[in-house]
Parts: sequence; C-alpha cells; structure tokens
Amino acid sequence: MQNENTPSAPPPKLLDQVRNRIRIKHYNIRTETQYVQWVGAMFSTK
Repeated sequence: MQNENTPSAPPPKLLDQVRNRIRIKHYNIRTETQYVQWVGAMFSTK
C-alpha cells in the first residue's frame, strides 16, 4: 500500500507505451520499429 510520502514510479513515456502495446498485440519487430519511428517523428519538437 502506498503512502502519501512514498514516491511512486513515473508513468511510462509515450514511446515506451507504444512499444508495450505493440508487443502485447504480438506485432512483428519491424512493425514495432516503424510505428515507434513514426510516433517519434510526429511528436518531435525540432
């Protein structure tokens, strides 16, 4: 049980969430790579 004073782990970052969801769905590793690159390109702050 967590207390107010107990630090909690930060939520996973967006690309980590994408990877996890793709792995749960058993997509091909190349598909995972492309999706992660696409999401990264869409949300990059260049």
